[in-house]
Amino acid sequence: MSLSGMPPAQVLGPRHPHGTRIRYMGGCRCLPCRAANARYATECRVRCEAGESNEIVSAASARKHLEALGAMGVGYKTVARVARVSRTVAAKIRFGHRAHCRRQVRDRILEVGRWAIADGAHVDARPTWKRIEEIRAAGWPKVKIAEAPGNKRALQIGRRRCTAGHARAIRRLHRQVCGGRTG
Repeated sequence: MSLSGMPPAQVLGPRHPHGTRIRYMGGCRCLPCRAANARYATECRVRCEAGESNEIVSAASARKHLEALGAMGVGYKTVARVARVSRTVAAKIRFGHRAHCRRQVRDRILEVGRWAIADGAHVDARPTWKRIEEIRAAGWPKVKIAEAPGNKRALQIGRRRCTAGHARAIRRLHRQVCGGRTG
């Protein structure tokens, strides 16, 4: 086993068919494996010349972004899912166990915003209650408003905190009923 916990190419190579780069890295030097390695090297060179390199960069900006999102209620697991990054990699970056990462990983993490908050995360309920009052002023009873977030009979939203899923559902209903206008 290597330091990363993954078996070395000499072990993985024989498990793969000829004509693949991993087989070449495992020690095979047949014509199809050499061609696969040459194709890989050419593709890398073309990407680098086009400015699409995936070199190793500092993870500091990604760590700060993960910390800021965490303060807003977006956890690193949610960021990992949305950014299509391994949860382990996201956790290591978030908690400072990884100082560097690939450029694409960093860029994908930085693209995730507050909008990615999980439905079950708790958020400030004041804007939601303001929207509920405006919907009620438009003539909707609480029982009908309660159906938007999926409740059957009662509007079960706390005054101080509510789930992000409930807040989204009320925001959608507010847009339908009030056209998004407030006040």
